Amino acid sequence: MRPLVVAHQQAIDTSTPSGRMLFQMLGVFAEFERAIITSRIKAAHDRCRVKGVRIGRPPMAVSRVEKVERALKDGHSIRAVAAATGVSTATVQRVKRSMETMKEDRQETVTA
Repeated sequence: MRPLVVAHQQAIDTSTPSGRMLFQMLGVFAEFERAIITSRIKAAHDRCRVKGVRIGRPPMAVSRVEKVERALKDGHSIRAVAAATGVSTATVQRVKRSMETMKEDRQETVTA
């Protein structure tokens, strides 16, 4: 059994062949429009990269990252570090993760 969609104001009834055709055509146009939007966004990003424009949030200051790292090394909790340094807990977790990966990279270099 096929799903039945009836839009009274637009006179689309998917139980009829012409209604199904119109419904599918609307889907085709929506997919086409989405593809056009995506290609325009990609073109704009490419133009920005060529011009050297930075896309997205600017990076955090190195001094702030160092404060977060020092507090984490001192054994403070993620929430305490976030409150003390004025950054979000997600940022503190990201810094902590990067510290752990750097530590793992150093250990691999030493053992090799």
